[in-house]
Amino acid sequence: MSESSSHRAPAPGAASRTVLDAESPFQHYIGRYWKAAAMVAIALGAGLLVGRVLHSQRIQRDMAAWDEFQTIVQDPTTSFGPDHLPESLARAKERPLIYPWVVLAAVNHGFTRGDSAALQALQPELAAIEDAGSLRGLYLVSDGERVEVVPYLRQQVEKELQSQNPALQFQNPEPTGKRVKITVSSDGGDTYDIVIGLYEDVAPLAAQNFLSAVEAASLVDQDLSLLFNGLRVVGLAKAAEPSDPLPLEAQWGYFRKAGALATQVAPQGSGGQQDRDVAVILTKDDYSMDGQTTVFGQIVEGRESLDALSTLQSSADAGTVPPKLKVAAAVVLP
Repeated sequence: MSESSSHRAPAPGAASRTVLDAESPFQHYIGRYWKAAAMVAIALGAGLLVGRVLHSQRIQRDMAAWDEFQTIVQDPTTSFGPDHLPESLARAKERPLIYPWVVLAAVNHGFTRGDSAALQALQPELAAIEDAGSLRGLYLVSDGERVEVVPYLRQQVEKELQSQNPALQFQNPEPTGKRVKITVSSDGGDTYDIVIGLYEDVAPLAAQNFLSAVEAASLVDQDLSLLFNGLRVVGLAKAAEPSDPLPLEAQWGYFRKAGALATQVAPQGSGGQQDRDVAVILTKDDYSMDGQTTVFGQIVEGRESLDALSTLQSSADAGTVPPKLKVAAAVVLP
């Protein structure tokens, strides 16, 4: 037998099959552990889905909590009266998100009405909030000084209960945002100039909504309605654009005092939603609505004009027919 015949040549294609059919480490791993890999992928997908569901549920819980807050504070005389205060606090405790704010609203109402019994009942609640640090970092301005809210209120409650003489006066901080000059005119020929500083840092959405209306001249020639507590102007939202409500941007330390510029609760709004189309210039203190609307500005010039407009409102309450008022001009100051 010849040398060439003693060694058989491999069958055609045999070598190529050996190379192509060789299993790589990756293929080997997948082939062996594909079930585990599939389970990991399913678990990751399920985790993302659960995360989205939990996030949606948290948003719904928060909205429900703020709806409950609105329900409690919409009638403070009843909710924070002697017969209902314990029940209101118990309801709020079931929703930790709003509980500190309900306590602050109740304290504010107690001071406004000089209700020493309510303030006494709220003392331990304030202490619990301070100990828990729930509202740490919230400040207000009193007598020109910036003070932390909860410790300050605890001190004031103690002083009030000792003196039985309410003397608490809140002040809004000096606005640091843009300033807007508004000229109000009456059908009798009188004009009233006021300059409003905006709280763009604490209420950016409401402030920007107002600035956009001023820059678009949407306020000019709009009628001003005399309310029991201020002047309301309607027409901030552009007619050609959707008028979705604004979210509530309430922050403790910014009060509905005379001279404040505030939003109005949206009709049938949920979760504290505010009417994008309306702004109110307060001519009187109205603490009963603190926490329910956004305070986004404060008069910094023209207090005498505000006092004159307040006199018109008082005359209307007494039965005198007030003049018709409108916005003659509104400009953003440089």
